[in-house]
Parts: sequence; structure tokens; C-alpha cells
Amino acid sequence: IVAVAAPDRVRRPLTAAGLASVEVAPLEGDLSVGGARDADEAARFLLEIGPASRALREAGVEADAEVRERVLAAAREALERFAGPDGVRAPFAAWLVTARR
Repeated sequence: IVAVAAPDRVRRPLTAAGLASVEVAPLEGDLSVGGARDADEAARFLLEIGPASRALREAGVEADAEVRERVLAAAREALERFAGPDGVRAPFAAWLVTARR
């Protein structure tokens, strides 16, 4: 979420709410994509949950086998570069935020 890309955008409202010792530290690493062993399994997982599933449902094409297969193929292709001996692992970045009352 771009709105919280800068630590001060997280720190300010917490401080304004009366919290002290607000610390914002970057957290980066690799995240398993649904525990998938390969790109196909990861793509199928992502089409069952989250934004991809919702987009298909809202577009009214969730049950359309042809559309679903095209989306699945595109997702599989995009995930191939993250597949390795430890399964499908994609990079992530987040903030680890701590504060005290």
C-alpha cells in the first residue's frame, strides 16, 4: 500500500493517538505462496483466494472455463521465476511497527 510506504505516515497517527516509542522497521524476505510446490499449484491457490479470485467473481467470469484457464496460464507464467527447490517463494516487504502506551 503506497499510502504507508513512508515510515512517518505510519508513525504520525500512532503518536497522535497517544502511543509512545513508535518504531517502524523494514521487514523483507521471501514468502511461501500457499505452500505450493510449483508454479501451477501456486497459481491455482491464488485463483481460489484473494484479489484474483475476487476479480474473476466480480467480472462475472469465475465459472467461465476458458477465461479461468487464460488467467491461470498468465499467473503460472508470472510465478515461474519464483519456483525453486523449496517451492514457490516470492519476495515481500512490510513494516514491523511497535509502540507503547
